[in-house]
Amino acid sequence: MPATVARSNVMAYNLAGRGSVRMYTPPEVIEDALPSLLDAPVTLKHPPQFVDASSHEKYSRGHVRADAAFDGEYLRSTLVVQGADLIQAIDAGMREVSAGYRYWADFTPGVTPKGEAYDAIRTKVEYNHVAVVPAGRAGHTVCLALDSSEIPSMDEVAVKISGQEVAADKAQAAVDALEAKLAATEARIAELQTKLTVAEGKASDAAIDAAVEAKLAAKAAKAECDAKREKLKAAGVSCDGRDDSFVSAAFDTLEALRKADPEGTRAAVEREAPATQANDKVEKGDKAKKLPPAERRAAERARLNEALAAGKLAG
Repeated sequence: MPATVARSNVMAYNLAGRGSVRMYTPPEVIEDALPSLLDAPVTLKHPPQFVDASSHEKYSRGHVRADAAFDGEYLRSTLVVQGADLIQAIDAGMREVSAGYRYWADFTPGVTPKGEAYDAIRTKVEYNHVAVVPAGRAGHTVCLALDSSEIPSMDEVAVKISGQEVAADKAQAAVDALEAKLAATEARIAELQTKLTVAEGKASDAAIDAAVEAKLAAKAAKAECDAKREKLKAAGVSCDGRDDSFVSAAFDTLEALRKADPEGTRAAVEREAPATQANDKVEKGDKAKKLPPAERRAAERARLNEALAAGKLAG
């Protein structure tokens, strides 16, 4: 949309430390500043800071086209307006324009070529942005050159939502669709989190079951080893200070001897010596001898000791 951006005239400013100052901007200073106006951002009112790369997205609502021209008094250009809020403000009647710029000045009083007195004169200007404002310092002649029929309708304005251009009148629908998609995504995340929690719970239950089984197995193994120690002790083999592997090997040896000589070993392990067994046979080679129970137990201990001495048991 066409606009008058700046004007060569005398304007009053209230400057810190100087009070009210009548500042003159001569035509040549505005003309020299033209390059800095091209593609400058357009803002809704003056932002609290100059627009730069870090604040452009926050404050910019469009830009100045590269068609600026100066006629000796007025600087005119075309403003490309893209922000929906700025369009709404213009539609509501906001029309005046005010340029934001840096300047250098000579505070030497003088008189303009038209005979207007001033307290200071600008010597250099660098434009930063062009703001659409309710009331500009340069007056109502520095404004958007529009009548009501030239104000773009909202369906002619595009805004960016999630990186894509959407017609302004459809922006709310696009936002609603994105919010619905976000809600569905959050619900899916919650569902997956619940499944993960259940899976972790099952894994935890399995780990607990395995630990219980391992503990029960260890308890059973200890009970079995303690029983073997008792049987070995009954056979006259001391297992004090010995580890479980020694006990297991010694018991296996005892069992092997029992199988080789059932009668003699049973008497040694079970400590059963009834009178009726006084004449039990102990087979050794091809000979058989009748031994009293006490002598059979002594013989059993002797065989176990021989096995130990021969290195058949690890200790």
